[in-house]
Amino acid sequence: TNAFGTFNITYVATDGINPDTTRVRIVKVGEFPVVTINGDNPYTLERYDPYDDEGLTVDANSSVTSTTSSVNNTAVGTYTVNYTVSNPVFTTFHTRIVDVVDTTPPVVTILGDNPYTLERYDVYTDPGATGDLGTIVTTDLSNVQNTSIGTFDVVYNATDGNTAHDVAVTRTVNVVDTVPPVITIVG
Repeated sequence: TNAFGTFNITYVATDGINPDTTRVRIVKVGEFPVVTINGDNPYTLERYDPYDDEGLTVDANSSVTSTTSSVNNTAVGTYTVNYTVSNPVFTTFHTRIVDVVDTTPPVVTILGDNPYTLERYDVYTDPGATGDLGTIVTTDLSNVQNTSIGTFDVVYNATDGNTAHDVAVTRTVNVVDTVPPVITIVG
């Protein structure tokens, strides 16, 4: 009982007629690993942020023998990081819960000028807009017109899958007429 380890006690039963019967009892002398999960548990992770696991702290006689993770930082949900800790006598299992959340609306960047100047009768070619990671941006060009002096809006709708965070940003297009008419004399 004063040595750390796993020991066997062997029992032999005999009746003098039949073969002896032997049974073995396993006795573990020691303590379970002392484990502290570092950092928050449960841990909250914003979607698309990198996950850096803070790991465990274990006593001097123990070590982390395996770590498995189901964390997917691209999808909202609850995930686990599982740790196996062993010493010469005992093995224990520990779990960190990781909640991936989406609390940040998409960020949309309008490319090119805003406001945009378009000469009357010129073809409008939209420079577009981009969204941050995981954002889908669609363009609404239904207000485009190039025949009247004035303004129209191009609307960019962005979603990252969380409809509570859908974003719409607008480019203003100013239709101007700065080119005088051209007269061609025929004949």
